[in-house]
Amino acid sequence: MATCRLGGINEREKEVHMAVLSNSTKGKVGLKVAGAAVRNPAATRLVAKAGAPVVKGGARLGKTAAKRKANRRMEDVGRTARTVGETIATYGPEAAQLFGWVEPPKRKRTAPRVLVGVVIGAATMFLLEPSAAGKERRAKVRGFLT
Repeated sequence: MATCRLGGINEREKEVHMAVLSNSTKGKVGLKVAGAAVRNPAATRLVAKAGAPVVKGGARLGKTAAKRKANRRMEDVGRTARTVGETIATYGPEAAQLFGWVEPPKRKRTAPRVLVGVVIGAATMFLLEPSAAGKERRAKVRGFLT
């Protein structure tokens, strides 16, 4: 927080002192100030005129602090939402299958596919052999096809 010293008292220390006062004590102080204002309206006007710029500055400062606090909360909400989204993306399909909302995918039969690939590869190598034997085999296949 603020570490600069104004009038010999640290700003953080002022906040701590105000936090130490109970709500009832703060209320009593407010009543005393209001009573003094009623008894001496001229002083109240003078303080109000002098205090207006201070209040405006305080309002600006409070507005900035509120914006900062809201931004921090939005960042926290964003981080939480991102974490939840990643968790759902990771474990969502598995959970849906576990609860029976979705049927699990059928296992793919890879052995027949591999076997077909091996047969096609062997036939290709047998027919496309660059030697004289390969030319004869290709000619026989052409004869069967025509």
